[in-house]
Amino acid sequence: WVFGHTADAVRGAGSAAALLGAELEAAVRANPDGVRNVECRVPCPAVGGERVLLVTVTPVRLDQAVRLYVCRDVTD
Repeated sequence: WVFGHTADAVRGAGSAAALLGAELEAAVRANPDGVRNVECRVPCPAVGGERVLLVTVTPVRLDQAVRLYVCRDVTD
């Protein structure tokens, strides 16, 4: 599970961008060569509240994937 979301719920979201929010998706679309250290707030049902992540997105070609998402939890 990811921050209290089951694997099925994560897969059901359809994409990493759907889980990480519209702001990140907009940043990625505006910068197709990648983005670094975009702050995202992700709901965390496991503990209530949310987690704060710094996300870096890099274009890749791995099987069917076209983006690599690296998330660092910086929640206080």
